Amino acid sequence: FVGPVRCDAGEGSPSGAAAAYAGRLELLARLRASLSRALDGGGGVLLLVGKAGIGKTHTARVVAEWARVRGAETLSTWGLVRSAPTCWVWSQSLRSLASASPRALAALTPAQRADLAQLVPELGTSRVPARPGDLELARLRRFSSVQSFLRRAAAARPLALIVDDLHLADAETLWLLEFVARDLAGQCLAIVATCREDVPAASPEHARAREALLRAPSVERWPLAPLDDD
Repeated sequence: FVGPVRCDAGEGSPSGAAAAYAGRLELLARLRASLSRALDGGGGVLLLVGKAGIGKTHTARVVAEWARVRGAETLSTWGLVRSAPTCWVWSQSLRSLASASPRALAALTPAQRADLAQLVPELGTSRVPARPGDLELARLRRFSSVQSFLRRAAAARPLALIVDDLHLADAETLWLLEFVARDLAGQCLAIVATCREDVPAASPEHARAREALLRAPSVERWPLAPLDDD
């Protein structure tokens, strides 16, 4: 798999992908404003949706550059495939965030770090495997610990997570994203993901997770149409 690419904060005005971008000028202006609101404390999940080849990944790279120029800790994951391990996107993102935000990680309780270790083993000692009757409770604790880590990191420095090809992610990845998306108000956190809506869900559970994510109040759907000539 292709691991996450960390984009360190920089100074100056956007260049590269953003400067070379042609077309979709109105959409770009609105998208940039939405990203700014999220990083300034509004919190939000921005879904860039469209057919294959429409420019979703390129647009995500433009957004990542904007976030970097604004001084946000910008962590990107490219190259997701359907056969990736469960919650691979989160494992990669959290591993990079632990390296980028050691103080936020250190502020977590040992129990929270143990929860994160279920996704990133080197972050701590995992809890004893839950008994069958306690699986849902253990899952909720894990989700809450991820949310706490993101919240602490974003409180220290605005945070942008970029995920390409979210439609290939497993259901558990989507459920965790939906959980985080429920409570982004007041956080300097933007999660930007590209997604093809024409790809069928991998399972009924995957379909339910995708539908739940789209209903989350902080999720914004950004359809990409063919490029303009302006």
